[in-house]
Amino acid sequence: MSDKSPFILLVDDIPENLYIAESVLQDRGCRTRSATGGEEALRLAQEQEFDLVLLDILMPKMDGFEVCSRLKRAPQTRDLPVIFLTALTDDDNILRGFEAGGIDYVTKPFRPAELVARVMTHVALRRKELELRSLSASKDRFISIIADELRQPFAALRGVLAMVDSDYDRLSDSERRDYLKLSFHNADNLYRLIRGLTDWSQLQQGMMPFRPVAIDLEAAAADALAPFAEPLRRKQLGVTLEIPHDSHVVADREMLGRVLHHLLSNAIAYNVEKGGITLRAHSAERVWRVEVIDTGIGIEAAEQSDLFRLDQGRKRRGTQGESGTGMGLLLCKELVERQGGEISLTSSAGETCVAFTLPAFVA
Repeated sequence: MSDKSPFILLVDDIPENLYIAESVLQDRGCRTRSATGGEEALRLAQEQEFDLVLLDILMPKMDGFEVCSRLKRAPQTRDLPVIFLTALTDDDNILRGFEAGGIDYVTKPFRPAELVARVMTHVALRRKELELRSLSASKDRFISIIADELRQPFAALRGVLAMVDSDYDRLSDSERRDYLKLSFHNADNLYRLIRGLTDWSQLQQGMMPFRPVAIDLEAAAADALAPFAEPLRRKQLGVTLEIPHDSHVVADREMLGRVLHHLLSNAIAYNVEKGGITLRAHSAERVWRVEVIDTGIGIEAAEQSDLFRLDQGRKRRGTQGESGTGMGLLLCKELVERQGGEISLTSSAGETCVAFTLPAFVA
C-alpha cells in the first residue's frame, strides 16, 4: 500500500467495531491505525500524520466529544478532520459534535458504501486544502522574494550611478572603472534574480520548452565553469573534475547548463577561501549521477529539507557577502525533475554535496 494512500485513525472502545471499519477501509486502499480509548487516540495523533479521524462518541473515561475538542485545541492536530461514528442521532448530540469540531458523522450500524464515501470525500477535501495552503505560501514567498530582492540591487545600482553622475568630473579614470565594475555587478545580480524568477514561473506553467539531446557531461561541466574564472580566482578555490570521457546523458542543454550554473554558484558563494570544489560523475542503473561538492561552511541539518521548497526557502549571504535569493536549489529541483532525474543534498560542517541524476544516453 502506498504512503500516499489515505491514512485513517479509527477510535472505538469496541474491538469488533474497529475490525469491521478497518476491513472496509483497507479494502478500499486506506491505511489505518486503531485506538480503543481517548488517551491512546490523542497520543497517536501527535506521533503520526493522519488524513482523518473516525471517532466513536460513547467511550469510557473520555468520550468522543472531549477527544475531538482536545484535538482541535492542539496546534499539531487542530486542522485534522474528524468524522463521528455514532448511534446518537438526535439533534442535540449532532449539534454538540459539530460544536466540538467534527465535520461530519456516520450513524451506527454504518453502511460500508456510505462510510467509504464520506471518508474519501473529506480526505480529498483535506488534501486539496493542504495543497492550496502550500500554493498560497509559495505565492507569498514568491512575492516576498520579488519585493525584497529586486529592491536591493535596484537601490545599489541607482546609488552607484547617482554617485558617478554627481561626481563624474572629480573622479579619476581608475575610480570610474571601479564604479563601472560595481554597477555591472549589481546589474548582473538583478539579471540573475529576474531570470531565476522567470524560469521558475515558466516551469510552473509548463511554458519552458524541453528539448532532450545527447550531452557530454565532461564538456557541459567545462562550459559551466568558464564564467566563474574570476570568482574562483578571488577566493583561490581549486576545482577538481572527476568526470569520465564517455559520460553522456539525455538532457536539455539549456536546462542542464542552468542547473550546473546554480550549483557552482552556490559552491563558490558558500565556500571558504582556498577551499575546493569537485565535480564528479558516475553511472548507475541507466542513469548518470552528477555531484557538486564543496568544502564550505555547510548547512544545518534542520534547514536542509526546506531548501527545495519555495514556501520554506531560506536565503543567506555567502562567505564574502554574496547575495542569494533562496530560489537556486528550488529551481534546480524543478529543472532536474523536468528532465526525468532526481536531486538530493547532504551537508555537514566542511562539506556539502548536491547530487542529481539524469538518464544515460545509450547509443
